[in-house]
Amino acid sequence: MKKTLRKFLIYLLAVGMLMPTWLVTGMMSATHVKAADPNTLVEWNFPDDTADAIADGGITENQSKVITSVGTNDIKYSYDGVTTQSARTTGWDGGNGLKYWLVEISTLGYKNIKLSSKQKSSDTGPKDFKVQYSVDSVVWTDVSGSIVSNANDKYIQGVLNDIVLPTVCNDSPHIYLRWIMISNLRVDQTSDILVASVGSSQIDDIKITGEEITNLTAYDAALAAVNKSDYTIASWTIYQGVVTTNVMTTANTQPEVAAATLAIVTAQNNLVTNAAADGLAAATLAATSEISNDYTQASWNTFSTAVIDALALDDTTNAQMLTKTTAINTAIANLVLKPAPVITNETVKSANTTSATITWTTDHAATSRVIYDTVSHGSLGTDNNYGYAFSSFTFDTTPMTVDHSVIIMDLTPGTKYYFRTVSYGSPEQVGAEMTFTTAEIPVAQVAAPAPVVEEAATIVSAAPAKAQAAAPQEEQKIETSSDDSNGQIKGDETSSDEEEKVNWTPWIVLFVLILLAGAATGGYFYWFNGEDEVKAVVKEPKKEEKKVEVAPKNNVKKANNKKKQKRW
Repeated sequence: MKKTLRKFLIYLLAVGMLMPTWLVTGMMSATHVKAADPNTLVEWNFPDDTADAIADGGITENQSKVITSVGTNDIKYSYDGVTTQSARTTGWDGGNGLKYWLVEISTLGYKNIKLSSKQKSSDTGPKDFKVQYSVDSVVWTDVSGSIVSNANDKYIQGVLNDIVLPTVCNDSPHIYLRWIMISNLRVDQTSDILVASVGSSQIDDIKITGEEITNLTAYDAALAAVNKSDYTIASWTIYQGVVTTNVMTTANTQPEVAAATLAIVTAQNNLVTNAAADGLAAATLAATSEISNDYTQASWNTFSTAVIDALALDDTTNAQMLTKTTAINTAIANLVLKPAPVITNETVKSANTTSATITWTTDHAATSRVIYDTVSHGSLGTDNNYGYAFSSFTFDTTPMTVDHSVIIMDLTPGTKYYFRTVSYGSPEQVGAEMTFTTAEIPVAQVAAPAPVVEEAATIVSAAPAKAQAAAPQEEQKIETSSDDSNGQIKGDETSSDEEEKVNWTPWIVLFVLILLAGAATGGYFYWFNGEDEVKAVVKEPKKEEKKVEVAPKNNVKKANNKKKQKRW
């Protein structure tokens, strides 16, 4: 029976040697299950159903690690272990310092590496072992406290429990460990003290543990990924609360660091950027600044509902704020403008020396304004006055009108003005350029006040109002200027066939003022009582003139005193 079993095992071994490496590896991966303990780097406990050289637990990097022996016979896995099976081999004779059990593992990412194992030997098997480590499998160093003396027992004497490996074994991709014979003594030491070739050594419950090295790289990178200046104060304050409760150091475990990092990254996703906040503020301002008169009623109703719904949306996170902004901007974009007003019937109703009345009509209600200048503007500018130097106030804002009349005042007499009518009825419409010329001031009316305007029109003042109507004048004819290449329309200068009458009222007032001034200064009495002075002036004008020129200042004063006395 034993021979048959031996032949079967040899057959399996031969087949295994012929099997492709990828197939063996796949079978290994499928057969062995990782240990749940995160601190177990690798272990061999040789379960009954899968007892072989492959590790029975540990981290991913050690999943396919195997146990071997050097200088001995082949390893068998069908002998009793501590609880299940064990690894057993013979051929230890003459093995002092030469024959050993061997494993190679990874401790990458771990520190405080510890080793545990259990050994036993047959009566003729090797008694004394110790553990050595190497980082290159060439230079070997003894592990302190690792010497054992085995016995043929139930794994009692040859036990190592949590033997601490040197720090050089920490965080390394390759660490080699061997249980090497340190004598040729056999266990029983009865008839022959040396290990026999048939003497066996068994090993079981090999377990290597370590503490995961806390890696703060991802944690630190998460903290450095955001800057306070990029986010709103409110959202940053909330984020800092999360950071404060998730402060990590190397004293924390790696799972704790991973959980803290995840919490911080999640909180960062809820930060609100200043750009998003500014965008929402701008969208809200634009929506609340819209005027219903500018748009069709149907689109305005839809807009109002959409904006109310959008403003009710939550804007706690950055994503929510962007969604809210988009909803408001979409509502604004869907507004439909009313057609621009069509300006017609532009007329210069009257133009005198310092003012002119401009009238026009629009096809639907709009505001009233006139821009004007003393030079022509063939193309419109981009400023509020479209390049013109002057502008009236805007009238007829509430309510708007279709019949427009604006008086522009403080004009320069005898000056040609270029003007355009402007009506805002969504959007603003600007009329064609036209002209008028103010009247010259007649010589006889230099000091006379300007004629009173009596025709009803819009007065240019700080507040919209209608002025009294000016006296009707002949409506000015508007015609296209022959020297205007861009088709600007100009009006003829205003003229009147009736001669203006001289107004004597200012002259009478002036004469009365002169009399009053003379009375106030004594001049009146001088004219009617100073007979001597008058005669002197009439009879001897040259002598008197000479007397005034050579008279010293004190004589002049005396003469004045005499005149004053005689007057009174």
